Amino acid sequence: MRVGVIKYSFLLVILIGSLFGFSQDIISVTPVSFNSSNREYAPIYFKNGLVFISVSRSNKGLTYIDYETGNQLSNLYFVSLIKDSISEVTLFSQELESSFHDGPITFSKDGNTAYFTRSQTIAKKLRSSKKEINKFAIYKTTFDGNSWINIQLCSFNSEEFNTGQPSLSSDGTKLLFASDKEGGFGGIDIYSVDIVGGNFGPMVNLGESINSVANEMFPFIDTHNKLYYSSDRTTGYGGLDLYVSSFLDEIWSKGNLMDTTVNSAYDDFSLVFNESEVEGYFASNRSGSDDIYKIEITYPEFNECEELVSELLCYEFYEEATLNADSVAMVYEWDFGDGTKEQSLETYHCYAESGLYIVELNIMDTMVAAMFVNEATYELEIEAVIQPEIIVPDTISIYSGLRVTVNQGKWKDYQIDNYYIDYGDSTIKKNDKNLHKYKFSGYKELKVLIAGADEITQEIKTNCFYKTIFVTTEMDEFIAQKKFSEQLKYTGYSADKVDEDEAKRYRLEIISTLKSVLGDSVVLKEYLNFVEEVYDTNLNKYSYVIGSSINPFDLIEDYRKSHNRGFNNAVVKSFPYDKIKIEELGVTHSNELGEVSIVLNNIQFEYDGYHLNKDSKIELQKLIQYLKDNTDIRIEIGAHTDATRNIEKAKAIFAAKGKDYSKLAHDKMSRKYNKLLSQKRAQSVSKYLYESGIAKRRLESKGYGEREPLEPNFNSNETDNPLGRAKNRRVSFKILPK
Repeated sequence: MRVGVIKYSFLLVILIGSLFGFSQDIISVTPVSFNSSNREYAPIYFKNGLVFISVSRSNKGLTYIDYETGNQLSNLYFVSLIKDSISEVTLFSQELESSFHDGPITFSKDGNTAYFTRSQTIAKKLRSSKKEINKFAIYKTTFDGNSWINIQLCSFNSEEFNTGQPSLSSDGTKLLFASDKEGGFGGIDIYSVDIVGGNFGPMVNLGESINSVANEMFPFIDTHNKLYYSSDRTTGYGGLDLYVSSFLDEIWSKGNLMDTTVNSAYDDFSLVFNESEVEGYFASNRSGSDDIYKIEITYPEFNECEELVSELLCYEFYEEATLNADSVAMVYEWDFGDGTKEQSLETYHCYAESGLYIVELNIMDTMVAAMFVNEATYELEIEAVIQPEIIVPDTISIYSGLRVTVNQGKWKDYQIDNYYIDYGDSTIKKNDKNLHKYKFSGYKELKVLIAGADEITQEIKTNCFYKTIFVTTEMDEFIAQKKFSEQLKYTGYSADKVDEDEAKRYRLEIISTLKSVLGDSVVLKEYLNFVEEVYDTNLNKYSYVIGSSINPFDLIEDYRKSHNRGFNNAVVKSFPYDKIKIEELGVTHSNELGEVSIVLNNIQFEYDGYHLNKDSKIELQKLIQYLKDNTDIRIEIGAHTDATRNIEKAKAIFAAKGKDYSKLAHDKMSRKYNKLLSQKRAQSVSKYLYESGIAKRRLESKGYGEREPLEPNFNSNETDNPLGRAKNRRVSFKILPK
């Protein structure tokens, strides 16, 4: 086919998948059996056959010869395509046959509307005479079930230029065509008009991304918003070559030259595929005359498909409330480890990407606007899924249709150039971005085969993935299942806690430092004599802590006091804890009756007093913790004194009372005094234990005075035995029967 007026023998191209780039398609091209000695081209699928352009197939003589070439003009013909055979070629429509060029033609999706090209004779006055000039225009016609009627000239045609080669978009809102209208980029450019309510908008040139100084013709827009067209640019393979462009973000991309699968050194054009996109037809003059060729594509097999795994980035976070935070003006707050936080005991959160996240559930004190305690810490590892990003819903309705999205995602083995979708209903499509509608409900195994070339070796590779989806026939059910599938995107958070060890206790960390400040009164201030230094070998830090409790809210008063005193980073934290063994509390003794008691270490009182000093309170923390660790025991606190005698002081007391001094009376007075003193001391210890959280019902107190000495108070020669008396001054406890 030569470039010229005869080029306006117009055609429709339907190409679902690009025929260039890396794939494993097996493509065969063979001439069809219905070619003749005349020219055939511009095939297009219609009903169960092909409509195409040919010349001189009619028995009637043509009344018009092209005045430039002398060639007979074209008509539209039809051939029925029956599997494994082809029927006789017949005239497509008597209504669309004229004495001029007829065709090519494009049809609406339902086949009831057509736009076709026809040459028309226009009388032009040339100098002193008139001459009929052959111009091409686009006509519209409709089918009434028997014949094509209402043939009308489209309003955008003109007597000043040619228009033709129409291609109607699948939604029927845009018509593309070729024209030699002045003001374009070359001799022939591609234009479009919008169709709104049956009316046509203005002609719009598709721009320099499509058109050039050469001739651009034979446009076809497919259901994927891809434009296929022909051009005789010098950068092609020769003659007319096929190009392809995509309509993205309201802009046509630069046209790409298709490869030698369809292009040759001759004219190659008129490529059309059927709905299954594995069989098609196109025209070429590679054999010396315009003939139609059949193209068959065999897609690669869907073998060894692996199941699509979704990357779980969204989680439901929840924790059973073990602490009554509401009663003390506190709130739970999740720290998701990615820089975001949310105050709630139960919540949802989506991460931007995979990785290792440290998730914390903290209790925030609203009174001091700081964290009170870390309730729980988790390690959440979101594993990366090394698969292409293939977006497929779990459930779809036959009323809405299915659209599969395929992107590169985290797939690194090769760049995805093409992909194939097996919808599980005997439908396979290549690079399909359209809605696919199922006719029947049930479970479908959808497969996606990706293809690309190795960057180094250029070896073509494929990988297959599958997902089982459910197709429903009920719209209401679909909506419900869609909502359910939305909920399923949140995965219940069940990661293990970082610290699952129950052997821990909550302690108030006043401050933490890199160097020891144990004796520094400037840093520790009023806590100097109360804190315990704990060294963390993992963090290489020193913590200075007070208190110890299973329940962190036992420390809330101390926590708030520490903040009021300027320790703004004070926080309650859990520390490793080993249960205190009873032998760590003191030395075990048995009395004459066989009763076992434990003498507490370093419990001291002021001389002749019963108030505990600071060191004694610190020592009693061990007993308190022991009682908290063993909640089923009751104890008796016993206090003991020595039997020292101050004879001079006693004589003064007796004299003041008008009584005579005697050793017997002195001993009686001392025993009574020590019994009362020890009772007060035992009660003082019990009171401190109660105030530290030990229930009263678990405590009894008893003053033994000097009647159960561990050592003699005096030597055999009645001289003082200070070491013995020191052992006798003691506080002990014994476990009471249940």
